Amino acid sequence: MQTSCKQGTNLTRAATRFKEAARGRRVKGWLADRCVRSGSTAARRILRASSTDQGVARRARGISMDHAKAANFWQTVLDQADVLRAPLSCTPEDAGWDEVVTQVTTAMETLDAAVREVDERLGVEATQAPVPDGGLIQLAITCGCNVDAIDAVLALVDAAPVLPASLTVCAFKPPVPADVISSFGTMQFAGQEVAFDAIRFIARPSEDEAGKYDIVCFAPNEAQTPFDEGVPGSMAVQMVLGMGIGEFKLMTRIGQIGVVLSDDPPDGSVTSWELNELMERTSLH
Repeated sequence: MQTSCKQGTNLTRAATRFKEAARGRRVKGWLADRCVRSGSTAARRILRASSTDQGVARRARGISMDHAKAANFWQTVLDQADVLRAPLSCTPEDAGWDEVVTQVTTAMETLDAAVREVDERLGVEATQAPVPDGGLIQLAITCGCNVDAIDAVLALVDAAPVLPASLTVCAFKPPVPADVISSFGTMQFAGQEVAFDAIRFIARPSEDEAGKYDIVCFAPNEAQTPFDEGVPGSMAVQMVLGMGIGEFKLMTRIGQIGVVLSDDPPDGSVTSWELNELMERTSLH
């Protein structure tokens, strides 16, 4: 094994550096690729909150929050609603698509600044999902896997007003539906093409933290990036793991993570979306 680390230390710092380096590009990439393109069943999975999420969300009602700043953030969301929903009424082949992308990118930068006024640990990201009557835009309030900011996310989402049709909000970045992420093929990490299904995981119930899994991750050699901070392959591992199981599980259901660089993962290792299905079926105590 190359190295191991406690979740929330090296991996989170690397994720923060990568996020800062990528800021301003993720929205345009999302619009150009239109990543979430599955059917209505997958869209319902995106919006469905698990019983665990709902239970934790009750904590938010007792959290101290600057209500004026929260109200200002949600007013900003309402002010930008038409721009945010514009991609639902056009396609990349339309003449005005580039202008739509530019406007949404600017709107997301505005929302990101507004949410950081509420709490500098928070961020906001957008995804597009099809539903039977056309589609919707989902905003995810995220804390970048900072476990100390979980309650801040929940409190802000709990304060959300009724949003216009086709615009929704959720706490934390949800898992990408299995039928969608499994179709992605490859992603570029620091200029290297890495297949999503080449990053594999073996999970065992943690001996030190009840209700959590300790995970060994197997990543191909090309998964190394300049953002790994002493844990080769950790950036790619965290991104693929987070996309597969979602931000909330990454913070609350994972104990220790070990990373192994290997082009030949062992039998019994699974993809991140298969790991998510395992975690959905299994309750650890």
